[in-house]
Amino acid sequence: AVCHDINNGGQNKVGPALGGVMGRTIASHGGFNYSSGLKTHADKKWDFDTMNKFQWKPAKFAPGTIMSYGGTAKDQDRANLIIYMNAQGSNLPLPPVTAAPEAAPAAPEAAAAH
Repeated sequence: AVCHDINNGGQNKVGPALGGVMGRTIASHGGFNYSSGLKTHADKKWDFDTMNKFQWKPAKFAPGTIMSYGGTAKDQDRANLIIYMNAQGSNLPLPPVTAAPEAAPAAPEAAAAH
């Protein structure tokens, strides 16, 4: 709440306003001076995959970003955040749900060692 306004039509704060961010070109919200780390991605849009990578580790996605947020490690927490962000003015169609991959069997060498 201190850093971003999530409301559609909201104002920039320490960070850019995030209402309608999903589907928007990265580093394009008017009136905000983005860090060089995000400006290097200005040829892409905030889709679900890109936002997931950013929310996981912002500094890894955009080296040089000055945002102090370290990221969200849990997949479900990131998914919930991104769905919430999408509902704040973007309303992009959600990507199809795919089944989680089954756990891979132990390597033969590892099984023999037990």
